[in-house]
Amino acid sequence: MVGVPASEVLTGWAVESPGPIQDGPLVRVRRAVASPGPGELLLRVEACGVCRTDLHLAEGDLRPHRASTVPGHEIVGRVAAVGESVTGFRVGDRAGGAWLRSTCGHCRYCRAGRENLCPASLYTGWDSDGGFADVALVPADYAYRLPEDQDAVLLAPLLCAGIIGYRALRRSALPPGGRLGVYGFGASAHLAAQVALAEGARVHVLTRSARARELAAGLGASSVGGAYDRPPEPLDSAILFAPVGDLVPVALEALDRSGTLAVAGIHLTDIPVLDYRRHLFEERNLRSVTSNTRQDGRDFLDTAARIGMRVTASPYPLGRADQALSDLAADRVNGAAVLVPGPRSRPRPWADRYLSGTAAGRTGIRTGRGEFDERPAWRRPLIQRQPPGRLRRTAGRCAGVSHEEPDGSRRVHARAEGNGHDHRTEITHADATRIPGNETLEDTARCMSGQSDHH
Repeated sequence: MVGVPASEVLTGWAVESPGPIQDGPLVRVRRAVASPGPGELLLRVEACGVCRTDLHLAEGDLRPHRASTVPGHEIVGRVAAVGESVTGFRVGDRAGGAWLRSTCGHCRYCRAGRENLCPASLYTGWDSDGGFADVALVPADYAYRLPEDQDAVLLAPLLCAGIIGYRALRRSALPPGGRLGVYGFGASAHLAAQVALAEGARVHVLTRSARARELAAGLGASSVGGAYDRPPEPLDSAILFAPVGDLVPVALEALDRSGTLAVAGIHLTDIPVLDYRRHLFEERNLRSVTSNTRQDGRDFLDTAARIGMRVTASPYPLGRADQALSDLAADRVNGAAVLVPGPRSRPRPWADRYLSGTAAGRTGIRTGRGEFDERPAWRRPLIQRQPPGRLRRTAGRCAGVSHEEPDGSRRVHARAEGNGHDHRTEITHADATRIPGNETLEDTARCMSGQSDHH
């Protein structure tokens, strides 16, 4: 076992007294770091996604399984130490810790490949400390190998939002080329919808958030509307991501005959009384989604890489985890909130980006127009929307930093020779990739203006 210094401590957040987020259920903690036990990895956290389940745990919608637990289960990190009997990981490797932490391996569900239903299953951030910290312990058998060349902030939402959304999509029994309704459009929904679109579905998004509707339209949804609106055509399948029981009869009534509604969340408010003829007759199906299997995770991560999935992330410093949860509760997060610990935890606002993937045996990045660009990220051009709306392609060979304003607009910040200028921007490529060494807006401004060594 390769250990860590005995004096090292965990710095992060724990749920001390569950309650309304405005009452401050999260408290800062410092604890001694345990050495990894047999079969465990100690991860130095690079990023941790903020899931709605974390909010449910903080607010007490889900009963705590242990006192003062560190939440967070979308963990991207570097292996700092390995316990005895660990194979497949070495110190320095990148690994991901997800929601499912362990199962018994011998019950009838585990033996049938349905380990998500194991009665003895345990969960990261609920039964053990999670990733709202700078280090985390993860069982190696339940960790995922992650690509070395991707941004940790983009990878983190895949580890629960992506995996659970993928399982929900499969549970919805969407037929090839089918019609899918998506109710609620946050971190999980915006990833699941991309899988459905890549598989040829027509996707109709219904959500109360205007910013989420804009995101859905940009991803290629056939229609967008309010959460209680009726989609423009009957649905073969629907997924309810919003934890709102009132939407169950709404979604059921939107289904065509033999259609299926999958409820994706771990928590749901009360479901109103259903009318059998309006909501269930003609063989409409209502299904829940419970956790995921490790195979779900592997299948989804392979799919995300293959289709060049676009990830919309809003990074927060680890020190603002309470603000991230507050923003999530108030629907102020566009896409996925992600915590970034350590010295790089100053606010680093990313634009929408695409994961690298493969196409016809090539490596590169899939652009917003579906093209495949094999050039290195630093050589790909930026597309910027300038006032009063005309497009300009920059000649620079590095990425800019796009800041998301409270109203949903974005700004790219450039500063040269002390004269700052602000340009409205819309990044349509995966070109917001940061260049090593560009750690501040000023660095990026110099890079964009040709004054940086990284240009």
